[in-house]
Amino acid sequence: MVLLFQRLREHHSGSYTCEAANAAATVNHTAVLKVQVSPRWIIEPSSSTALVGSTLVLECSARGFPQPIITWKKASGDAAQNFQPVLLDGVRTSQAPNGSLVLMESSPNDAGYYQCTAHNSIGSPLSKVAQLTVHAPAHIVTEGGRITGHAGQTVTMTCEATGDLPLTLTWQRHHTPITPNHRVSVRESGNGDVIRTILEIRSVTSADAGAYTCRADNPHGHSAQIFTISIIEPPVAPSDVTVSEITSRSALLSWKLFQPAAVTIQYRAAEEESWAVHGRNVSVGQWASSHVLSGLTPYQAYAVRLMAHNDLGVSQPSHMHVFTTLEEAPSGAPQNVQVSAGGPRSLVVRWHPPEFKVRNGPLRGYTVALRQQNLQGHLAYISRPATVSADNKGVEQYEVTGLNPASLYEVAVRAFNRAGLGPLSSPRIVQATGHDAPSCPPSGVSCRGSGRGGIRVWWSPPPTHCLSAHVSGYTILATPTSHLHNTETSQTYPYPVNSPFHPFTQLQHTAADTTSNNPSCQFLPSLLRQSPPGQAVMWALPGPFELSEESGQLHQ
Repeated sequence: MVLLFQRLREHHSGSYTCEAANAAATVNHTAVLKVQVSPRWIIEPSSSTALVGSTLVLECSARGFPQPIITWKKASGDAAQNFQPVLLDGVRTSQAPNGSLVLMESSPNDAGYYQCTAHNSIGSPLSKVAQLTVHAPAHIVTEGGRITGHAGQTVTMTCEATGDLPLTLTWQRHHTPITPNHRVSVRESGNGDVIRTILEIRSVTSADAGAYTCRADNPHGHSAQIFTISIIEPPVAPSDVTVSEITSRSALLSWKLFQPAAVTIQYRAAEEESWAVHGRNVSVGQWASSHVLSGLTPYQAYAVRLMAHNDLGVSQPSHMHVFTTLEEAPSGAPQNVQVSAGGPRSLVVRWHPPEFKVRNGPLRGYTVALRQQNLQGHLAYISRPATVSADNKGVEQYEVTGLNPASLYEVAVRAFNRAGLGPLSSPRIVQATGHDAPSCPPSGVSCRGSGRGGIRVWWSPPPTHCLSAHVSGYTILATPTSHLHNTETSQTYPYPVNSPFHPFTQLQHTAADTTSNNPSCQFLPSLLRQSPPGQAVMWALPGPFELSEESGQLHQ
């Protein structure tokens, strides 16, 4: 059996199976038929246009069997002849999978005739020529910017553009075309692919300052650049001067200018009178409209004014503004700090206020810091208001009480104002409190006559917990019995600790009118009283007496 195709076509390609069968079995065989087909267009190339800088795809696609190979060529001249292969670099020029030609960032050099050929060695190859036209939209090649001129002079601005013809250039101000007059002229010229226009303004004034637009147009697009004219005239003082964001050491100054000019900021302390002598100057760039004035003194009133200047001179000063910087914590400590014992349980601290320049604001008070020496722990702080006037001629004084007797203390002082605390005085001063009197009398006091008109007195020192220091001596207060309730008739007899009469004292008594050599001795504890620097021991004798300091004898 034979399968016969009278008119073979492309669609006859495929697999064909022949099957034979009888009672015993069935067999088959499959054969594949591939019909070779010459190239046929799927997408036929056609002429197209593109703008400079755009991406362009020249379509070209074909089918057949085997699959046709597509190649591109470009005419080397302005005519559709002398075709040369297109160089495919894979970056700017490449070929799509279906055979189309892709041109990235097209340029005028890409314009011309392109030939697309499809062939597969079956029949005749396909070939078609398409024309590519690349249009150049209007483009201004001159960069805009700022142009400065002096009043009365001539200002000239030049603008150049490229693009397909017809190409027109116009000058505009405030979105309106500029009309030439006796002061303003516009000239236009061409040089190859570039067209140039020149705007000239004579005898310029401040009214001519501002933005000017150069615009280029053609059928494929438009482009524009802005030129700004600045006219230099004798400067006018800055206006709308404001002072804001004031801190303890800086302030922000802002202002407005009628025309471009550099600015000089002049400032001084408000209490000073001469700008020439005391004024300090800060220069600011031509286009600035604000400046942070730094390096100021805390809590200081300042006067400030501004002046504009350019090549033609300096303006009059602006209105003077006065502002005061904020307070800051004192940066210096009190001076000449001195400490002395005020008593057994107190210290007297004296000092002068810090120097005026480091106070950084009115002083509200002081803090006295102290702690007992050789004890661990934080300083204790005692605050008190300031009392000395601002002239710094007085002395501050404070007595710290409630301290331990006979103790060493570490003392420092610092000032404070509304903004905070200043540093502690340095060096810190160590001072001892005074000794306190014994808090209880001698114990075991007794007395008796010793014969020969003498009296012997015994006692023991006070307990150690009653003493803040070593006992330096004792005082014996003797009062006649008849005057027990009248201490004005008492006589006091001091004895140091190293007296030969310690720990007891024997007083000899003689009397011309007594008949006894053993005078009576009465110890009255109720009459004992504290008498610094020691305790007083009191006893009574039956009559008048006197003490001989040389012999330590008490005589009636």
